[in-house]
Amino acid sequence: MTRFIMSIQEATQLVIDSCKHASGGEVFVTKMPVIRIADLAQVMINELAPHYGYAPADIGIDIIGAKP
Repeated sequence: MTRFIMSIQEATQLVIDSCKHASGGEVFVTKMPVIRIADLAQVMINELAPHYGYAPADIGIDIIGAKP
């Protein structure tokens, strides 16, 4: 799955940029950073596992699919 993830600062900057371009009544579709959940999980495993005494290769990711 893909999720849109951004910091408060990034979200605020998108709003400010939209306000700068607005002249009244427009709908803005802003470009937001996109990250796949599997990529985020892999980065977290690679970065955090060694701090807790695990090897990243020993930690698996189970794909359970989308939920209704």
